[in-house]
Formats: sequence, structure tokens, C-alpha cells
Amino acid sequence: MLFYDVLLQSIHLVVTWGTLLVSWMAIFVKPWKLSQKTRPLNLSSIYSDSKLLQKLPIHIGFLFLEDDLSCTDIATLIVWCMSLGISYISLYDRKGILKRNAFLETEIVRKQKELLGKDATRFNIFLHRHFFNREKLVVERNINQIDVQLLSEEDGRQSLVHTARQFSRAVAVKQYKISDISPSTIDTFLLDKSSFPDPDLVLRFGAVDSLLGFLPWQVRLTEILSLPTHRNIDYKSFLRLLQAFGDIKQRFGKKD
Repeated sequence: MLFYDVLLQSIHLVVTWGTLLVSWMAIFVKPWKLSQKTRPLNLSSIYSDSKLLQKLPIHIGFLFLEDDLSCTDIATLIVWCMSLGISYISLYDRKGILKRNAFLETEIVRKQKELLGKDATRFNIFLHRHFFNREKLVVERNINQIDVQLLSEEDGRQSLVHTARQFSRAVAVKQYKISDISPSTIDTFLLDKSSFPDPDLVLRFGAVDSLLGFLPWQVRLTEILSLPTHRNIDYKSFLRLLQAFGDIKQRFGKKD
């Protein structure tokens, strides 16, 4: 019995790594469409790159499926996103390590100054540590306002449990009829509570071929790309992922 358990685990490991390898190759063997010139990395050069991409996500999610998280590398990713013009960012680790880590905010400020210099003061970054019960985001958003939500497992499936309870109570007091509850009703409810649009793109870091509970309702139409690790990620690799995202044609079930 032990032999078969080990055999099945080995097959699962080979299939998982094979799937991830194919995914990574599909991204990194594509022709590089952006600038080939070596340039200093600053706000101007990063913003110029954003104009060469087919499209940018409005909301990008980062899934960290590794045990060892680097606040420095995560802060760098946030500053790159900010400079490219991405306004909403979600950071997810299953155990909620980032929620409890005050060092992340310090690293974001440090990386802003290091990469952007005097342009760092142009941006306002707001960190949200709760999916529900957060302060309402500013309605009149400034173009340089960046909202970052820190998520864990309790904000994934548990957010749906919370939503189901809310609607059950509303039906019980005749605020809703059961027939009134639809996917669009749930969409509206979750958007009102979190004030974040659904993610357009999720970048998954790690060798686990799973989302491990990341916002299960909101990722129905989300593109998911993978890399083996977030540690020491370089700017060109990050841009390749965004280039791959821009090349994806979403058909939403339609045929040509």
C-alpha cells in the first residue's frame, strides 16, 4: 500500500511540474516585443513600457504559494505595478503572513524612493488588511492612488460563507426574495463590500498548481499565469508576464 501511495505522489509531482514547465515555456519563448535597449529603471522608462503593452490589468493579484516570503521583492512588484499604471493590487498568502507583517509597508516606502527618486511622492498607496469591514475607498480616485489589499484564506471561501449568511438574513426578514438572488446580485454585493473590481490577471508564484482559496468567486474570468518563485524576480521577467497577458484573447465562450 505504501508503495502505491509513493507511486501516486510521484506521478502527481511529475504531472504538476510538467504542467508548470509548459506554462513557463509558453511565456518565455515568445518573441520579446518591448524595448531591447538597456535603460535606467525609473518612472519614465517603466511608464514608456506600459505604452508598448497590448493591455494592462486594472486589478492584478499576486498569489504567493511559497513558505518563504520576501517583503523586499513583493514591495518591488508593487512599485513596478504602480509605475505602469495598475491601480488595484491584491497580495494573497494562505496563512496571512503579509497581513501581520508591518515590515512590508516600510519596504514599499523604501522601494518607492529607491526606484522612483523624487517621483515617489507623486503616489499614494493604501494598504487594506481586511476584505470586509474596511473603510470605503475614495470615490473620486486620484490617478496616482494605489490600493493594495492583503488577503489570506479567510478572505477566500470564508468571504462566500459570509455573503451567504448575509443573504440568508436578508431573505429571512423579507428584504430579498430567493428569486432576487443571482450571480449579478452577488457580484454587486462583493464589489460594494470590497470596493475592488474583479482581478483581470493573477500571477501565481510557486510549484503548487492551485489557487489555494484565493477569491474563488471573483476569478471566474481571470487570466492566471505562473512563475516558480517571486524571490529575486527581475523586471524583464515581470514584463514578459504582462506581455503574455496582453496577447491573450478572451472569448468568453464565443465561437469565431
